[in-house]
Amino acid sequence: MLDTLRKHSSGWVAGLFMGLIAMSFVLWGVADIFSAPRTEVVATVGDQEITSSDFVADYRRELANYSAQRGQDITPAEGMAYGIDRQVLARLIGAAAIDGAAKSLGLAASDVAVVEEIKADPTFQNASGQFDKQTFDLVLYQNGLNEAAYFEERRNFIARRQLINAVSAETAAPKGMAELINAYRNEKRVARYIVLPPALLGEQVEPTEEELIAYHERVGSRFASPELRSFQVMVLRPEALAAQIGINEEDLRAAYEDRRGDFDTPETRSVIQLPFPTEEAAAAASTKLTQGTSVAEIIASIGQNEDDVTLGFVSRTDLSSSAYADAVFALEKGGVSAPVEGPLAHMVFIVNDIRPGVVSTYEDVRDTLKAEVVNDQALNEVLDFYNLIEDERAGGATLAELAAKFDFPHSQVNDVTRTGLDANGAAKKDLPDVPESMATIFASEVGAEIDAIETEDGGYIWIEVTDIQPEQAKPLADVRDEIVTLWKEQTQVAKLDELATELVARGTKGETIEAIAASLNRSPLTSNGMLRRFSDDTFSRMAVTNLFATPKGGFTQATVGFGDSRVLMQVHDIIEPSAGANADDIAKLNEELALGVENDLINTLIVALQEQQGTTINETLLRQSVETSAQQ
Repeated sequence: MLDTLRKHSSGWVAGLFMGLIAMSFVLWGVADIFSAPRTEVVATVGDQEITSSDFVADYRRELANYSAQRGQDITPAEGMAYGIDRQVLARLIGAAAIDGAAKSLGLAASDVAVVEEIKADPTFQNASGQFDKQTFDLVLYQNGLNEAAYFEERRNFIARRQLINAVSAETAAPKGMAELINAYRNEKRVARYIVLPPALLGEQVEPTEEELIAYHERVGSRFASPELRSFQVMVLRPEALAAQIGINEEDLRAAYEDRRGDFDTPETRSVIQLPFPTEEAAAAASTKLTQGTSVAEIIASIGQNEDDVTLGFVSRTDLSSSAYADAVFALEKGGVSAPVEGPLAHMVFIVNDIRPGVVSTYEDVRDTLKAEVVNDQALNEVLDFYNLIEDERAGGATLAELAAKFDFPHSQVNDVTRTGLDANGAAKKDLPDVPESMATIFASEVGAEIDAIETEDGGYIWIEVTDIQPEQAKPLADVRDEIVTLWKEQTQVAKLDELATELVARGTKGETIEAIAASLNRSPLTSNGMLRRFSDDTFSRMAVTNLFATPKGGFTQATVGFGDSRVLMQVHDIIEPSAGANADDIAKLNEELALGVENDLINTLIVALQEQQGTTINETLLRQSVETSAQQ
């Protein structure tokens, strides 16, 4: 389904689900289209409110998109580290600003306009390009939407789009800009060049002791022993508390009565759903079906096939409206409904089969229920302990004291690097599973109070730095061989650069590249035409950049693309793209530039509207909403 929505990303529903609308902004989603209840307000723009449930729904969807792109799950906490939460909030705030402006201008859409736009959306069309009610219902169902709220949001979107179009209509890039950019992109340079290998410098000399001592003082930090930290870790997890929690039968039975709906299996029905454009057509089909006309014949008459109209087994809540549910669940097996009116079509339902609901018994679900109740109670106790421990820490208690007092798991980790290695460079064997905390550990002082880390299972980890061993440079005697090797490498690089710079100066003064090459017992070569973005083993990106910064006939030099050599270059020829060439590229570039201008206008509009209407953000609730998004 996501592939389908991406394919039709120009449609509004794709913007709704994939976050693509009006270039970089999502101009939707502020209305309550999801089934979650209204909650506290995360942000306001003028009189428009963005609730916690709005934010959580959008944030979860954005995390899912990023996870799909990266091929691995991204947690809400990681999403905050990447700034995804701020991106989502910025989109919702932009949407709210547009909403407020559209309402103040009285922009609105009629029922007819909403229906026609939905029918024209490719996301809801079949292979023949016709609106397909079955697809419409399926898309809404799979994305947790209901038909009535979707219609209202679509209506609001049309109003927003009217405002956006008024600002961005007929945008165009400055005349001639595409041609200039195309000429820049497609200009080519031909070089006459000589590769200068390190062998040209002759045999390497050994450094004097004075040179080695001075060089060690300058670069000795490269060979220093890393900073080491020691710290204590105390862990509190729900599973540890759960083992100590006892639940009596009376409380467990009471919990069952409260939650029995979670364990009961609802009645489901295998349903065929037949859409008709008018009530008369639907009534006629219903009559034919009750009089014996085959279902296949009716399906064929509306241009559908059986897969298109078969819902399979559905419960009441699976159907997109209460009217549909009432009609379907009032029928006997094999029954045919009277026409049921919907926003886009009149429906006739056929019940092929009925699977009765199954009422759970206490005995059947006792073990599962007990595990859930114990886990819930353990989570509550974790929060109680968390508050108690934070109070004790504020009073000066150490982690060692708290671990002994409450009998929590506690460990001491000694001499570890910020990458989790020991002093000898081996992986630290006793390191707890706290890799995301190493940066915090190495940014804290001994005894500093570090915020507790919440684990994915609802527990907490506390860390306290107990010792710091600063980075220490190793004496020259211990790293002499490494220092000598590095001195030779860097000296050779510097001398080769000096040689190349000297040769550039000779060429600039008028000496030909042939004469320069002959003085080195080498022969110059000629390259093919190179674009600015070209690079290979001979011409590094820096070499090509230098070449394009040099006039025709001029000399320059740079490192090669691979290895330690340098390359001396003379600009032999500059090939400009011919007039009229790359016409298709220029046309495409004009479209891209126009889109960029349009995007800038919309950005400017939204910023101005936010400033005009005023924006406030509840940072505390925002953080809590990110944490809530981890609870599926």
